[in-house]
Amino acid sequence: MKFNETNKEVKEFSDKYFDYGVHKVLVGDVTLGGTAEGEKEYIEVEVIDPGDLDITDKVRVWFTTDKAINYSFNLLRQIFVHCAPEDKKDDAKIMFDQIGDTDTLKQIMEKCKGRQIWFTKYPDPSRPYTNPAGETKPGISKNIMGYEPKLKPELLPKDGKVNLDALGIGTEVKDVPFESKGDAPGSKATNTVPSSDAWA
Repeated sequence: MKFNETNKEVKEFSDKYFDYGVHKVLVGDVTLGGTAEGEKEYIEVEVIDPGDLDITDKVRVWFTTDKAINYSFNLLRQIFVHCAPEDKKDDAKIMFDQIGDTDTLKQIMEKCKGRQIWFTKYPDPSRPYTNPAGETKPGISKNIMGYEPKLKPELLPKDGKVNLDALGIGTEVKDVPFESKGDAPGSKATNTVPSSDAWA
């Protein structure tokens, strides 16, 4: 790959990102990844805050095991049907059930650009990671859905700490400090609302 001037354009990255909880969002870019031989395949969906287009994030749905494939396919079907206009929901179900591969699935999901879905973000200490400073931090669980889920306040950090008991992690590790600022900034991919005229 050779870099062109667009690749090398200097950009300021946004330090804005979604807080923990439930968010009504717009669908942004939809990409297919992990398609090289031996890689785990996924579809990545960008989510955008309709009130501040600089606040974005990305959620991956995986196609690795039969169970994961079934879960991901049904999750994206739910979102696709939700995003379809009221008079085209039956057609959307038929269209989705005819999908035979992830390439087609990615193309079909692009019809959801600019449509409203929901995004949830909670700390997940069961999947810790090490940041560039060498500090161990609780992981973050991010999901998308085609319906508004109930907020789970027991999963939200209190006084800057993750409630491990509420997450069912046990009592051996208590009060892992969590600094929400700067741990998981959204990735800014666009600052315009994506088109949703694909349903026309």
